Amino acid sequence: MAFTNDKKLLSCATDGIKLWDPYNTPSDTTPIATWQEGGPYTYLSVHRTGNVFAASSGAGCIRVWDLDQSTAAQTIQWPNHADTITDVCFNQVETSVIGSVATDRSLILFDLRTNSKVPLNTR
Repeated sequence: MAFTNDKKLLSCATDGIKLWDPYNTPSDTTPIATWQEGGPYTYLSVHRTGNVFAASSGAGCIRVWDLDQSTAAQTIQWPNHADTITDVCFNQVETSVIGSVATDRSLILFDLRTNSKVPLNTR
């Protein structure tokens, strides 16, 4: 789960991603939006200032959405991430960079501006 910048709640699971409005709707209400493309999803990260979120999946990819769109704006798939991606996170300083880890113990940084991996210095 992750809160958006406007205090809505994103949740993810095997049935997709759901957006809730916990402060303005009853607790037994349906989600205000759903995304089921790809998945199952394992983790969410909301961009610090933008209207964007990223979701990692058991399908070995990361999808990046604008909260106002129904389809993913960008899908990132790496051959290294053959297993489940367990975590994804936007960098708080370089906000166009996201990091991910997977069950195969791989760590990948990706720059959304250049659509490419960020090299890691392993020294």
